[in-house]
Amino acid sequence: MNGTGLSSSLPVIILAERDALARDMLSTALQRLNVTVITVADGEDAYTTCLQHPPRLLITDIWLPRLNGLDLIRRLKENRVLHPRQVIIISALGFPEVVAEAAALGVQDFLVKPVNTDQFLERIRRHLGEDNIL
Repeated sequence: MNGTGLSSSLPVIILAERDALARDMLSTALQRLNVTVITVADGEDAYTTCLQHPPRLLITDIWLPRLNGLDLIRRLKENRVLHPRQVIIISALGFPEVVAEAAALGVQDFLVKPVNTDQFLERIRRHLGEDNIL
């Protein structure tokens, strides 16, 4: 787990991405915003981190080790840790079945990799509100 220093006054974003390069790129982009970013590389760590530091937003890959992104969302929803509208899914594979399953869970935002940084940050701003922009 990598965090930028947890501050109770800043919204927490948990970024769950198995690919180190993509995780670093997205985390670096998120540093432009007035948020606390915690990065994890697998679904079990993402779940535990969400319990320890309930996020304002979870950004997750679908194909995570140990617990895939959809099962992560399902578990968080069942345990009332996070509402699916607080989730952005990112995946290299935009299979209609996966998008449909995510939508059935209540997820409303899905980005296909490679992620355009400007588009990514715009989605984050929309989720958090303009007051969180530096």
